[in-house]
Amino acid sequence: MSAVKIIVIRTRQEIDPSFRKFDNVIFSKDYNTNIEQDCALIQSSLMFMGGPSGPNLMAIYGGVPYLIFNFQMSFEYAAGRTFQWPWQSPLQKLIWKRETASSLADEFTCLMGKIDLSGWRKRHDLNSVKHLNFPKLKRVGRVRPEDW
Repeated sequence: MSAVKIIVIRTRQEIDPSFRKFDNVIFSKDYNTNIEQDCALIQSSLMFMGGPSGPNLMAIYGGVPYLIFNFQMSFEYAAGRTFQWPWQSPLQKLIWKRETASSLADEFTCLMGKIDLSGWRKRHDLNSVKHLNFPKLKRVGRVRPEDW
C-alpha cells in the first residue's frame, strides 16, 4: 500500500471507475461528502492538484500548496502564459497547458519534494498518527447510476 493517499473530489458522474483498483485512492463521494466537507478536505490537505473548478478556490485562497492544470483566463495570451497570482507562494503553481500523465507525475514529484511534511503534520496534530486509516468512516458503497 502506498504511503500517499489521494482523495478524489468529483461529482458522482465524474468518477472514473478505473481508479478504484488503486488502494491509495479514496473518493470523497463514497462517503457522501457535501461541498463544505469537500472544501474542508482541500483546506486540510498536504496539497491540491486539479483543474480549474469552484473547489480549487479553497486551495488558491487558503494557502494550500497547489498545482492547477489547464488554467485559462481572458488575458492569458497577453500575459504570455506566465501569469501567477501575486499572493502565490513558491508552492502554488498555475499551469497553463492541458495535463498529461507525464506532466502530472513530474509536477507532483517536484512539488512533493518542496513541501515541509513535518510542518504539515504538526499543524494538523498528526505527529502521533503512524498511518491514516479510513475504515471507521461510513462508506456508502459503490456508486450506482440510480444514485446520481
